[in-house]
Amino acid sequence: MQWQDFDFEGRLKIPIGFYLGIVYLLRGFIIWVISLTYSDDRSLLIGLIYSNVSLFKLTILTGLPALFTFLLFSLKKQKGKTWYKAIWRVQRRVLIAALLLDLFIQFYTVSFHITQVHWMQMVLFILGSYLFWYWLQSQRLKRFFRHWLL
Repeated sequence: MQWQDFDFEGRLKIPIGFYLGIVYLLRGFIIWVISLTYSDDRSLLIGLIYSNVSLFKLTILTGLPALFTFLLFSLKKQKGKTWYKAIWRVQRRVLIAALLLDLFIQFYTVSFHITQVHWMQMVLFILGSYLFWYWLQSQRLKRFFRHWLL
């Protein structure tokens, strides 16, 4: 542990990369919730962002581990329970696998449907590549997942 990992009250700081990774993987859910607020045509917003429905469904599927991690993270009062500890220990690896799967899906979409590529897909691919690299290399994120249970 390093002193930068703690706030002034001695609590473990949550790295901004953790939040960015969760939001990145939850983008399908976020777009889905926003589309529900559009009362005229709920599928219009999803159709503008995703070129086909299967890509949207795959984004939802890759976001499920992030949704589960966020739910687990919000249950931090359960940190002392053995089931919580067992699940939390593998969450970093599960989220890295979800990021890798998301990158693979985006690469497949861009390379095989080159005529339907939107500029936002390229931005998301670059952002996803950076987040994948960050989640693999960040010592602070590793310490966060290791010491969150303390």
